[in-house]
Amino acid sequence: MDDICLIVESDGELLTQGIPAPVHDLILTLPDVRFAVVTIAHRPYAVNSLVARLPANVKTLVTVGLEESFLPRVKTPCKKKRREFWAQLAALYERPLEEKTRHCEAVLLGLAHDESRVQSYADVARAREFWDILCAEYRRRCPGVPFLDYAWIFRQTQLPYFQLMQTPLPRAKAYHVFSSRYAGCAGLAAKVRYRSHLIFDVRSDFFIEDTPALSQAFFTDMREVLRGLPVPSLEAYIKTYNATLKTFRFLAGFYADSVVTPNRGAVGSFLKPEAEYKCLIVPASGERLPERPEKKPARETFSIGLLSDVTQASDVKSFIRACRLLLDEEKKVTFTVLGLEKVHTGYLEECIDLRSQLGLEFQLNILYNSDVSGALAGFDAVVLGNGNGRQRKAVLSQVLQSGKPLVAVKRGVNPEIIAGLSSEDRALGECGILVESGSPQSLARALCVLIDDRKLAREMGKIAVRRFDQFYSHSIHLNSFASLYKNFL
Repeated sequence: MDDICLIVESDGELLTQGIPAPVHDLILTLPDVRFAVVTIAHRPYAVNSLVARLPANVKTLVTVGLEESFLPRVKTPCKKKRREFWAQLAALYERPLEEKTRHCEAVLLGLAHDESRVQSYADVARAREFWDILCAEYRRRCPGVPFLDYAWIFRQTQLPYFQLMQTPLPRAKAYHVFSSRYAGCAGLAAKVRYRSHLIFDVRSDFFIEDTPALSQAFFTDMREVLRGLPVPSLEAYIKTYNATLKTFRFLAGFYADSVVTPNRGAVGSFLKPEAEYKCLIVPASGERLPERPEKKPARETFSIGLLSDVTQASDVKSFIRACRLLLDEEKKVTFTVLGLEKVHTGYLEECIDLRSQLGLEFQLNILYNSDVSGALAGFDAVVLGNGNGRQRKAVLSQVLQSGKPLVAVKRGVNPEIIAGLSSEDRALGECGILVESGSPQSLARALCVLIDDRKLAREMGKIAVRRFDQFYSHSIHLNSFASLYKNFL
């Protein structure tokens, strides 16, 4: 039996020695801990083809594929157990969120890898009972969608969970899952099947917000899969995806022994107040970067950089309009938009058009995360765009280390980054200014404060560096997990 089983999701990107980078350093930090790593991928061959020499303390490596060609072939159980399984599964779908815990365990055990009761793929996807549940969900959720579209949506969003529920997992004393989606499902199955400890990390998930702009942003990478779906069917896909993610977040939080989060607000939607004792706050982290000689801009000008995806969700246009307002107030400023990895061509063209319409001239560059630290040196202040969690984690440590004052909207982890999380963190002071989302006026006013009070701007930059060193450094991040694991070993 291994000590800790790490369950992550990856399609072969960001691997180090064949292991997803987010857990590689954690494994090396604890050489005396026996690790198992389960990597869940839609295309497992993309992961397997990159496996290199593993760290010595990785004793088990499993790749779980979610394509139908990777489904395990198993026997179908006896009729009585089949009837019991389908009754429990129907109840799991029909019950309100808070009541799903009564039926979840029976469904997970009904799909356990045991030849006397396991459900085969044919039994799940082709059985009459399965179609009865599908039809009931169709009538209840979205009868206005073409039935064939909904059948495809149900299959596309639900089948991977059935696969994970019946996949054999390594035995371990504790399971640490890094997503409440597929990894969370696998962790739940292990918790119920082996009665081991479950550590649920909620950092990586995000819902598809029910707005056309964010929906378009999310589905850019899935355009081949979703090509041809009419708008009602696309909306049904979004609602089904969100409902499933919400269910597994709730169930993982219920069954978990510890819930790891970058901020307490991230678990408030599914972890009840009486269960907050499970919550362990571990802020996003980064390694200390090598010192760079700071580029000194001309004394009379103030250089502002926006770090953001270039998508409708990130609202680059508000920044552009704020730039115009600053110039109208005769502020001597220069602007740069640093687009990160997610760039939507259509929205980028709209931003360029808006820049021309407002008579602005500034650079609009597209960078990757590895380029961020060098670009930050030339700024006097940094504006954080409304990016998703993955972008925030990638650039947060570099922004804090840069020693620049920050301006960010009042959402997500931004208030904790700028004002501090714990009482000890808040005692450091504020390293920036929070503004209203979608308000160029609010953003312009905040930047005016920094432009007019350079001493304040420099002090905020120093606070940012101290905040990184004391609460966001990579060593603190890893030590938090080392302390957590000791509780279960």
